[in-house]
Amino acid sequence: MTASAERPDRPEGAEDRKPRRRMTYGEGREALLNAAVRVVARGGLRKLTYRAVAQEAGTTHGLVVHHFGSRDALIEEALAHAIRTSLSTSALEPGT
Repeated sequence: MTASAERPDRPEGAEDRKPRRRMTYGEGREALLNAAVRVVARGGLRKLTYRAVAQEAGTTHGLVVHHFGSRDALIEEALAHAIRTSLSTSALEPGT
């Protein structure tokens, strides 16, 4: 018996998805950028889609579209975010 047959209220494959949660104002964009970095780290740029990022972040793909508008913009922002995060957490001294 499949999971959807046991639980008819859940669509097929739903057990693989993270549950959606409401994000407070200001945390959605950063959560999406972190999710995009994880998706690329796991599967490369070919696996970076609105739906993959939304699933990783536990939100809808409409939120990804709202914040970035295009896949190219998402890639550009995720790269900039990864660089900012890396620099802010590194032990480098300013000016080195």
